[in-house]
Amino acid sequence: MSAFHGRYHTIFQFELFRGSVDFSERLTQASELHDCLRSDVSTVASVILSIFMSDPTPQDVLQQKALELCNAIVALPGFAETHQKVQAFMEDELIKFEFQMVNNRVQLLTEKQAAGLPVTPEEISELEAFRDATLNKEVAKGFISAQAELDAIQKLIYPMLAKTFELGRVPTSDDFLNDNCDSSCGLH
Repeated sequence: MSAFHGRYHTIFQFELFRGSVDFSERLTQASELHDCLRSDVSTVASVILSIFMSDPTPQDVLQQKALELCNAIVALPGFAETHQKVQAFMEDELIKFEFQMVNNRVQLLTEKQAAGLPVTPEEISELEAFRDATLNKEVAKGFISAQAELDAIQKLIYPMLAKTFELGRVPTSDDFLNDNCDSSCGLH
């Protein structure tokens, strides 16, 4: 007996003993309620079964496999620490500003040189000093190492996906031998 049915049965007995409701009327209501509950449970059960028993679409399968890949990446040793380093960088407005300033100075000096204007040794020294000061901060060091770790994962996965699309099948390590990658790609 379900908890709901048991509760209803208790209420039914209480009202019967109080004499407030005709027994046959209450029995009819209980029977109707039971039939309703049984049909609702049956309907819910059939919907749930149809969801789990239906064939997944190709997109459902791909999404599930992509989630499995994501889970495998997240489960890699050290991944949580790598993610923490990226988050620390993203939350540090000053270090992001300093990175942008280094990039802006590099771009400015590159454009100056491309325009045929001389870049002075002082400008180069100022850039190097600012760059070194920025890169020596712990958050910056962590971010750079995290970027390298994430790049290594991407360099493993992206070529495999591209090769799968190119070949129309799952690639083997032999399929990558003639490609323009070196030992750092992780496939050799």
